[in-house]
Amino acid sequence: MDKIESLHHIYKDLNENERVAVEGILDNAVTQLKMVQSHIRRTLLGTGKVLGNLAAGLWEMLTGLSNSALASWS
Repeated sequence: MDKIESLHHIYKDLNENERVAVEGILDNAVTQLKMVQSHIRRTLLGTGKVLGNLAAGLWEMLTGLSNSALASWS
C-alpha cells in the first residue's frame, strides 16, 4: 500500500500532459487485465471446477488490486 501512496503523490505532481499519459497507460493495463480474465475463463473454466474457481479467485484479486489503485489516483 505504501507504493500506491507514493505513486499517488508523484501523480499529483505531474502536469496535465503527463497525467493524460499516465491515465492512458493505466487504461491499457486494465484492458490487458480484462483480456487475461477472458483467457483464464475460456481456458481454465473448461478444464474443471477447481481450476475454474481458482481462476475466478485470481481474477477477482487482480481486479480488486487494479480497481483500488485506479480509485486511489482519482
